[in-house]
Amino acid sequence: MVVLGISLGTTTTGIAVLSDGELIYWHTHSFRDKWSPDKAVLITSRYGNYVSQYKPEKVVVKIPPVYHHSGAIKQLLEKVKALFTYHGCMVEYKTKNEVKEHIPEVTNHQQLMAYAIEHYPILLPEYEQAIAGKNNYHAKLFDAVIAAHQGEITNQ
Repeated sequence: MVVLGISLGTTTTGIAVLSDGELIYWHTHSFRDKWSPDKAVLITSRYGNYVSQYKPEKVVVKIPPVYHHSGAIKQLLEKVKALFTYHGCMVEYKTKNEVKEHIPEVTNHQQLMAYAIEHYPILLPEYEQAIAGKNNYHAKLFDAVIAAHQGEITNQ
């Protein structure tokens, strides 16, 4: 089974692809332009490229909590939902807290990254970069990996 994990964001987004439990692709994308409907199309088309390339049976999207849903996030979610409906993907939308409910030993982002490394040691370079600096650039990547991981284990 192929699972696409996405950590949704209007400026930075994380992507992870699992195939039969193996992490086969991961990336962080930055979209620095000011928010606009065109930017929503750009972000959604990037997700569409992953759907076309990897043909996931399931997509797990890590979303911000509802009280953080700005107009931009709402616009982006609307486009993302249309994209996955069009492609016929099974989709789950989860907040970070909902993802962490399945991992009781994880209470903060540092522990979430360590949990990801335990399961996917190939991410060690990104982990070392993340803990070496104060930059949260890779935070979305780890959120996407854990979202995909959750999608994988809930299907077993």
